[in-house]
Amino acid sequence: MIAKYLRAAYEGIVRGGRRTFLALLGIAMSIYLVLSLVAIGSGVQTQIKEQVTAIGSDVVGVSSTSPTEENDINTGQLLNGLSLPTLTLDDVAVITRQPTVTSAAPIRYLSGDIRYGSRSTSPTFLAATTSEYPSARGEVELAEGRFFEAEEQDNDIPKVVIGPATKDALFGERGAVGKKISFDERDLEVVGVLEPINSVSVGATANNLDNVLYGPPNLVGDVEQRNLYSLVLAKVSPTSAVDETAATIKSELSKQRASDTFIVATESDRLNTSQTILSVLAAFIVIIGLITVVISGIGVMNVMVLSVTERTKEIGIRKTVGATAKHIFNQFLIEAVILSALGGALGIVLAVATVYAVRQFAPISPELTPQLAGMGLLLSLVTGVVFGISPALSAARREPIEALQTDRS
Repeated sequence: MIAKYLRAAYEGIVRGGRRTFLALLGIAMSIYLVLSLVAIGSGVQTQIKEQVTAIGSDVVGVSSTSPTEENDINTGQLLNGLSLPTLTLDDVAVITRQPTVTSAAPIRYLSGDIRYGSRSTSPTFLAATTSEYPSARGEVELAEGRFFEAEEQDNDIPKVVIGPATKDALFGERGAVGKKISFDERDLEVVGVLEPINSVSVGATANNLDNVLYGPPNLVGDVEQRNLYSLVLAKVSPTSAVDETAATIKSELSKQRASDTFIVATESDRLNTSQTILSVLAAFIVIIGLITVVISGIGVMNVMVLSVTERTKEIGIRKTVGATAKHIFNQFLIEAVILSALGGALGIVLAVATVYAVRQFAPISPELTPQLAGMGLLLSLVTGVVFGISPALSAARREPIEALQTDRS
């Protein structure tokens, strides 16, 4: 009996021609969209979490902010320093002299192009910091050279460290260490190249974090602005409690500046904030996915309604020779389910191809697991059932004589 249903479903789908193909394509595109968005979102979520945790559970971030941003911890701001530089050297000193802080590095982010000969690039992050950055930041690995040292911070030609993408953009396959580059009409000397990160930003710009440049404070051309920072990273000693250190830093800083002009955050704060952002993203993906599935399901239902109308005589003949309403119902429902399943399978193939392409050409790694693909196929089957029931019931309820007469007219 199942074989007969499948054969009848196949014949019905083939008979539908272009109309059936378009309905199948609609299901395919909806499943493709859902799987692609979820896979890419999952990859972004993983990399954001890796980026947040890469700062270290033992690192406290202090970021300048405005009074209107009080109680609104912005993850991108904490990670990238995308706030007005109002933290002073006195603030840095307060943080540094805490007994549980082993090192602290102030950071100020700049913008602009860096050049080498006729080549140029705009780094995602161009930061003025101190030689303490590697010890305060942690997880800073160099592929070539070294980080600039404390005694080099006031050199006329600032020593800088660049990311691998920056190196590729400016030097290609050639070595970068020892070369002179320019920024803001000033010469800089490359002394180190970072190991690749291959991650995405959680700040305002989701650009390549391998395209970066770190230099000393005198990277800032304006002398009066040179000692103002937007972010300070403080490394907490292994034997100390990070939350207690963060609370102490906040208390001490509040003695010399308004508490609503800075944010103190630990790894748990950063994770909680990023999770909130990702939850909103996930909800958006689900809503978009449901809308596309419903639209494609309506397309399947319309095709099946037309199919029932065109095959009224067939229904009447089958009933006169003994087919029951259940047989007719099963035939049309199975046809709708198979149509949706074929669309789902095509959508999965397209999603796999998209994930592969994104992995090859973008700095993120979408995650399309077998379980996710299975959920996509299941969703297409459910769509076929839900939107195939009404046309199948309509076909099953037709009376044989009435069906034959309707078809003749």
